[in-house]
Amino acid sequence: MSALTLSSVSSRSSVSPRQPEVSVSKPSALRLTRRGRFVLVGLPLFALLLGLIVGGSFMATQADASTSAAPSVAVVTVEPGESMWEVAQRTNPGTDPREVVAAIVEANGLASSALEPGQELSVPLFK
Repeated sequence: MSALTLSSVSSRSSVSPRQPEVSVSKPSALRLTRRGRFVLVGLPLFALLLGLIVGGSFMATQADASTSAAPSVAVVTVEPGESMWEVAQRTNPGTDPREVVAAIVEANGLASSALEPGQELSVPLFK
């Protein structure tokens, strides 16, 4: 026969189960690689440079638009035998007649450069 002995076990045991050891260390400083430093510094610099270029070109465009005022316009009556080239030279001396002829054609909605005596033309005056 065998004998079995029972003993009461207290809630506090002298033997504690093994717990894994957790090492707590201070967080280390962020270490960046060469590529990381390039991205951290280079990308914002690139964005700033791009913004300066775009902003500068926008400002230059606005300055050009504000300085080029619309030319004043004169109404001219075409004389007999007068060509558009002669009208351009008479109304805008010292200016390239090709530019003036193109402006006359555009301002009057002409299909050709043929003129008739007595025809009235709106001629832009360039300074």
